[in-house]
Amino acid sequence: TQGTGEDIRVMLREAGLSAPKHPGAWGALFNTIRKRGLIVPTGEYRAMRSATSHGRETKVYCRVVPADVAA
Repeated sequence: TQGTGEDIRVMLREAGLSAPKHPGAWGALFNTIRKRGLIVPTGEYRAMRSATSHGRETKVYCRVVPADVAA
């Protein structure tokens, strides 16, 4: 599965997670997911959809399924 940090944020909000007190918390969460190796960059970029992002380009990531889950 491929997506951006924005996609993860939207998915979590739609699943019922409330917005953090500071918007930078989304970045911290996303960085933790990336540092733990749960997602890896694909080398692609995609325009963000939220109005406040003004369509800037952001990395596209691919979800990594741990070996013990994939078996």
